[in-house]
Amino acid sequence: MSKVRAATTFLLLTLFFSHAFAIFENPESVIMIDKPEVLQEVILQSDFLNVFIFCSEKVENCRLVEPVYKKFADNMKDFVRIYAVNCDQVAQNSAPSHFPLCLAENEQYLPYLVAYEPPAIKINPYTHQPSKPIEHSYQGNGDPQSLAAFARQHMPVFREIVKSKSDLETFLADESVPNKVILFTNKPQTSPLYKSLASEYRDRLSFAEINESSQDLIQEFQITKYPTLIVMKKEGDSYEKETYDYELTIDRLRRFLKSYALTEKADRPDNLKTSQGDSQEQQQQQNYQERQREPEIKVARLSAQNFEEEVNKHERIVLIHLFNEETSPILTNVQEKFTRFFEYFDLDCTTEENQHFVREKLNVKSLPALVALPIGKEKKLSTRIVFPKTATLQEFTQEISDFVGDKVLPISSMEMQGVITNSLARRRPAFIMLYDTNDVSMTYRMLSQLSKYEDKLTFTKFKNPGPEMVKHFQLDKLPTLMAVLLAGDNPDDVDIDASKIQLAKYSGRYNYEDLTKYFNMFLPEEEILQEMSINKKVHQVQTRQELNQHCPPESRVCVIGLLNGDTSTPESSKKLEDNLAILNLALKKHPHLSFVWIDAICHSEALLAFNVQDEYVPTVVVYSPALKEYSQLVGTFDNPSIAVFLEKVLKKRVSAYPLHDGLPLEERNCSEVHEKLKQDDGGSGASADDDDIMKELMEEIKRKEAENAPEKKKKKKKKRFDDDL
Repeated sequence: MSKVRAATTFLLLTLFFSHAFAIFENPESVIMIDKPEVLQEVILQSDFLNVFIFCSEKVENCRLVEPVYKKFADNMKDFVRIYAVNCDQVAQNSAPSHFPLCLAENEQYLPYLVAYEPPAIKINPYTHQPSKPIEHSYQGNGDPQSLAAFARQHMPVFREIVKSKSDLETFLADESVPNKVILFTNKPQTSPLYKSLASEYRDRLSFAEINESSQDLIQEFQITKYPTLIVMKKEGDSYEKETYDYELTIDRLRRFLKSYALTEKADRPDNLKTSQGDSQEQQQQQNYQERQREPEIKVARLSAQNFEEEVNKHERIVLIHLFNEETSPILTNVQEKFTRFFEYFDLDCTTEENQHFVREKLNVKSLPALVALPIGKEKKLSTRIVFPKTATLQEFTQEISDFVGDKVLPISSMEMQGVITNSLARRRPAFIMLYDTNDVSMTYRMLSQLSKYEDKLTFTKFKNPGPEMVKHFQLDKLPTLMAVLLAGDNPDDVDIDASKIQLAKYSGRYNYEDLTKYFNMFLPEEEILQEMSINKKVHQVQTRQELNQHCPPESRVCVIGLLNGDTSTPESSKKLEDNLAILNLALKKHPHLSFVWIDAICHSEALLAFNVQDEYVPTVVVYSPALKEYSQLVGTFDNPSIAVFLEKVLKKRVSAYPLHDGLPLEERNCSEVHEKLKQDDGGSGASADDDDIMKELMEEIKRKEAENAPEKKKKKKKKRFDDDL
């Protein structure tokens, strides 16, 4: 599960409307949860896919989604476990902080649907801690069919694939669970029905699947129709075959299998080995990874309206396909070669609005094209790469490799001990990629740059290991990824010696998805409920409507950064980037608050409203739309000053000033405003009094200021914020 998942508002567009939460009144299909310990137990101990919806009766979209979720629950209740969290009940029965999604600041994200997939192996073979479930946030269409497809896609697959007689012998030789279930099928993928049965009887029966392509096994078992399900019942040292000859309904199958299942779950042995070779547990993990569904290309749709919001949800490289009547000639080849490497998007350039956006914002003049945006939480359009229609796959691959860069620490045999010891002393697992090519893979290089691993894991690489190194690590192929761990979990134990160091060889595939799951296993353990916190970021607001979206009228604290949004030069872009980094760091320390930023040079009406001179930009104000008040940072725009300021605001130790008419924000093209300001002052950015448009703008702002002049003159240091701020 990711530590903090990027969250999006789950808006289900539906024709249904209801004022009552019927889904909260149907115990047969939806299970209600209002206690954090119950939620944690369900997520950590269930063998089923667990689907949750977080809702509140105060949120209209929750009422709209009710019939859709109810129908989805009725259709899928036999295959997955479906829950609902009513945030209104949580507020009555528990501390809302135990349910981060139910905090008032997070109402904007409701209704929120998320699924938790149980891990393939229960004990992490490397950390010896319970494995974490995998979180899947729903971002699809608002209909029961799409929800059901989402659930089926993420159902766990607790069965073995048997392709040969040797595979069958290995499967039957496992004595921890005596009776075995085998499904003979002609389908390419495991059915939801069989997945559900394997979840229900996990560790009480062993499940396998044999495809019709394995003709030697088909003939051995004399299979004449598909599907056919048999039970291999253990009798002494041999097995008796029992064939299921009834209708394939889940209730009938449950009754049939229950008579063969253990009454209690079997304790499967944990045979972890480190540098001595692959253990049974590691091999099970590798088998599980290899038999997962075939890679899918998930392509989301972009538009001029949602571009910034959507691309900034992803830290890895984003690849956007810009198309009109034609598509990029290399798109199919790129998707085949980089199946799971990119976050893929489409942008339809047949509409006038999207055409204008592509020309002006992305500076792409010729279509079709592919556009790559860099690694990072804030995608900078200035560092994009554009691949025109004429680009070849070879050119694409080379440029993307350069685009990823390389921040992996190269080490030699002389440096290895010092680097590893230093990392383990700081309780950071270290990883060594041993390779014999020009460089390590792009996937490894990209993952090493993700913020969630920063200061938690150490990524290194070792080129062309010699015979001694090959023998020491027992390398049978290159590249090979090794994890170096410190035995024990006592943080006060500062002694590092060879007896406490363990080596673990990675046995999975080297794609983005599998490596991410692997590295996530080594992240520090935290409370499961805290992992459900919203991954918020500082949003730019340019209109009153956008401001109301992030700082709704009923909110009492909204942190606003007043910045210079000019990005016309590398220097100004870097300055804005640094200022946004300061705000985002402040947000990390106060995730329960709403943070936005305004281009105050473009929207000078914000400066007038908050009584801030432009020479004091950048700065921060705390605005309370509900109380129509604001407070202003006095001091330097840096994290220590902002931290002190926000602490005083929350403790009601700062003065507040009235803002009776709210914050005016007029929609305008800020790039043009900055350009005009530069032209009218030779590039210094002074006022454009000689420009007719700017004259009219300034006159309108002054007129509005004059209307509020009496109140401004009487402005007093008030009144601190009310107790319920």
